[in-house]
Amino acid sequence: MRRGIAVILLLIFMLAGCNSSLDGEELRITRHTIQNSDPVLSEDALEASDYAELRAAILRHVSAHVTRGIINLYGYAGDVESDVLLAAADAAQNDPVGAYTVTSIKCTVEQIVTYYQVIVTPEYRHTKAETDAIVTASTLRYLRSELLDRMSHYDTGAAILTPLTTLTEADILTYVQEIYYENPLSIVMMPVTTVTIYPSGGRGSRVLDLSFNYRYDASLLSVYGSWVSGAAREIAESARGASDAEILLSLCEHLVDIARYNTSASIFSEYVSQDFSATAYGALGGTDTAIGEGYAMAYKALCDVLALDCHIVRGTLNGSSHAWTIVSIDGAHYHVDPAMCDVNGMSAAFLIGDREMERAGYSWDRAGYPVCDGDLTFREVNAALNPPYRLTTTAPPAPELAAQVIATPVIVTEVTNT
Repeated sequence: MRRGIAVILLLIFMLAGCNSSLDGEELRITRHTIQNSDPVLSEDALEASDYAELRAAILRHVSAHVTRGIINLYGYAGDVESDVLLAAADAAQNDPVGAYTVTSIKCTVEQIVTYYQVIVTPEYRHTKAETDAIVTASTLRYLRSELLDRMSHYDTGAAILTPLTTLTEADILTYVQEIYYENPLSIVMMPVTTVTIYPSGGRGSRVLDLSFNYRYDASLLSVYGSWVSGAAREIAESARGASDAEILLSLCEHLVDIARYNTSASIFSEYVSQDFSATAYGALGGTDTAIGEGYAMAYKALCDVLALDCHIVRGTLNGSSHAWTIVSIDGAHYHVDPAMCDVNGMSAAFLIGDREMERAGYSWDRAGYPVCDGDLTFREVNAALNPPYRLTTTAPPAPELAAQVIATPVIVTEVTNT
């Protein structure tokens, strides 16, 4: 004969990505007396005999994305009511996959003659397909590789499980920017990115939930990206010179022949507007004009084809946002601003040192880049070319820029957990 039946309703309300504390505002226990209740029978019922098994069983139901799961507690070692409360909270708030997957978990506990039966009813923030698509990145190198793969395919997002416990939203956004600027041959446009970390305040593994937003459809971006890669390779292969310095000059000459600087558009941020004039696609002839960042991305793409050391610099010129490059020649570093080479002449912005750049109105984070103080000059390198500058260069015909904008650009001023 059944001795008595108690029901515990456990409601766990959580903010997305937040590690809520176990206080009365988030967890409530309501006791009821139920008469003539029969146990729920199910072939899918899980079993547990201690807290660790109970927590694991709750997470198994969550991972399976069930709407109603059963856990039978046989010979349970512990305070059932308290442990169910804590295990459900721990699974939903502290486990990274649980925190990513559910918004709340409701547990009903019934005491049967010889055992307890727990009915688990989760509510989900993500679908089973999204949960199943979580990938693991155990190191920073693997994480960056995963981001590169998603960005080069213009995916709309990613969920990445990682043991890197010190990562912040700002770190992830920095990696997204770095990967974009390092890979102009693979990524034609940088996504507007939002990041949520589950759980946000945990000390263990976490799920990084990334959302990538683009102004254009992924299929269009793939077409433009393929064209950039092909155009850059064709142009780079026509470069001439007997040394790295001469080849770098030849590449800059080719780019200046192709691109046309847009002074009026140079004040806008490509990260917000996703304007093609700020991309390698624009500078290589995909659009009518380009701005400094487009020139810089195109120049790096040309250098990357020939494995020449070149890095993007983001700073200001006369107080306005501007981008250019730093190249390495025989261990020495130099600034090359292909946009200003086009506007003011090659000698004004090719193989320039830090002091000359500052006198010309440039400003950048000096600590983030190598010191540029090499001895080579444009005139010296140009004199070594035979014949010297100048050639006429043309890029392959660019695919027509789509007139339809797929989505309104997202402006991100701050990223916080919701």
